[in-house]
Amino acid sequence: MMTEKTKDILFKTLVSLGVVFLVGAFICVLISDWSDVLPKNDLYFTTMLLGWSIAWIGQYFYPISAKELENGPGCFLALNLILFFLLPIGWIHNIEHFTTPVVIMLSISAVLYIVAAVLMYKKSRQIKALAREGENEKNQE
Repeated sequence: MMTEKTKDILFKTLVSLGVVFLVGAFICVLISDWSDVLPKNDLYFTTMLLGWSIAWIGQYFYPISAKELENGPGCFLALNLILFFLLPIGWIHNIEHFTTPVVIMLSISAVLYIVAAVLMYKKSRQIKALAREGENEKNQE
């Protein structure tokens, strides 16, 4: 079992790493679109996907808040699934040439997305169990 301090460190590390990849690649995409300083490269979009999936894995370690317990797992899943799937579809759509490095990065991102989806489902089950436990405590009082 992990301690809260370990979960906090994992959360901050993974989310920070994912956001650095995401923002760095987004800046490269903007620079390559607006000037000729950087060549257009499809690896920027795959790096954004990789950073996004790493950040979602880190999101699993974020502690469950009281607001999530009040709203239940339905709100948690609906919002997260929209953000989890719809944003990256646009990035995949922008890839023009599926070269070997792009396919490798997409494969790594797909594996990380599957892990993140399983962890998201596991967290929704935890929220549901904690919400039921809270309701049972209210009913007993």
